[in-house]
Amino acid sequence: MQDMSITSQIVAFGLVLVLAACGGGGVEGTYRDELGVSEYRFDGGGTVEIAAMGIIVDGEYEEKKDQVIVHGPHGTLVFRKEGARLVGPMGLALRRIDDTEKGDER
Repeated sequence: MQDMSITSQIVAFGLVLVLAACGGGGVEGTYRDELGVSEYRFDGGGTVEIAAMGIIVDGEYEEKKDQVIVHGPHGTLVFRKEGARLVGPMGLALRRIDDTEKGDER
């Protein structure tokens, strides 16, 4: 009987690991347009910092299925998640950057 509880615990722990690995999918991180003009830093908790042409503003965001809706002082933008990219209105495409690229001047 004790073997069964150990087996159950191992299975439960494995399920927790699988769910944690698959559950991410959020936009937490930094995204930049291909020209390096604008950068969006998503904190993972609903706050975003938007930097464009030397001006930095704060906003909020929410995720709904494959969309990221950004509410800032200049209005609302709706992005569509496409892998490591966020595609928005008028051809705006943001690519997720890693820590080694942050702060690079282009």
